[in-house]
Amino acid sequence: MATLQILKNGLVFVVFAVCIRYYYDTPLQNCEEKFGGKVVVITGSSSGIGEEAAYQAAGCHADLVLVARRRSRLLQVRENALKLGSRRVEVIAYDFSNTDNIRVEMVEVIAKKMGRIDHLILNHAIQVDGNILKDIDFFNLKYLTKSMDINTHSHVEIFRQSLPYLEARNGSVVVTSSILGETPAWASAVYVATKYALNGYFYSIQQQLLLKNSSVAVVVANIGWIRTPAVAQYLDSGSVAVPSFFQGTLEGCAKSLVDSLEKRMRTLNYPLFGVLYNRIQWYIDPSFHLQYSDVPDPDGISMFVNDDPIVVIS
Repeated sequence: MATLQILKNGLVFVVFAVCIRYYYDTPLQNCEEKFGGKVVVITGSSSGIGEEAAYQAAGCHADLVLVARRRSRLLQVRENALKLGSRRVEVIAYDFSNTDNIRVEMVEVIAKKMGRIDHLILNHAIQVDGNILKDIDFFNLKYLTKSMDINTHSHVEIFRQSLPYLEARNGSVVVTSSILGETPAWASAVYVATKYALNGYFYSIQQQLLLKNSSVAVVVANIGWIRTPAVAQYLDSGSVAVPSFFQGTLEGCAKSLVDSLEKRMRTLNYPLFGVLYNRIQWYIDPSFHLQYSDVPDPDGISMFVNDDPIVVIS
């Protein structure tokens, strides 16, 4: 009898899980009514999650402003987005490590080009990984300073400048964070620190906006393992043992980001079970990451901008 009950509970869980996965990985519904003609700004949109988010929004006939470092790559994304349904796509090549220029350039340029800003997806990021205890150079503050400028300070400054435009349009902001903004990971101290800071700031901003009865919604997106090209290669190599059930698809993640602009939830968790598992395991056993990781100590310091490796410092 007990065995039968366990099987029933297991079946219910599997059905629920399949439904959740199906929801995240199916196309947006009635999205043209929600986003058609609206101006959606997406940073870090030349590759990975940001690029796919641009395509999801384009399929909803949104007008896009794509921002990233590489203009040549942005122009390719622009061409694809126009084919998918966007009527207008502007591109801005921008280096987010230069926070001084953000004050006088980017948001003002966007507002002049488009006339308004309806939604904003802050997706750009740099990831710096290295074993602090093994490589003394990793203690150098230049890595933390550069990462904080890109992953935290620039998000704060862009949001600050965009807020009046968003309030005028009852807009939404999605901040692409990470489950590592809630649970740490070995060899990622710098990246984790930036995401903790990002979460703390924007969750606090949420409270202020609610108290103010602001028309602007801030969504903090806690993202887990997503099969971007670089991450998929890493996962498939067997270097780290993450069950496939806890991995999310690139399309599903991007769809969820765009969808959350309309749903205006306070937190987006994707993939849901992977994120929840990380949280539960961290509170039960803070060393749980080591249980499923066979990765040797990294040699040197690796740096990624969004999904693109840019340098490995040995």
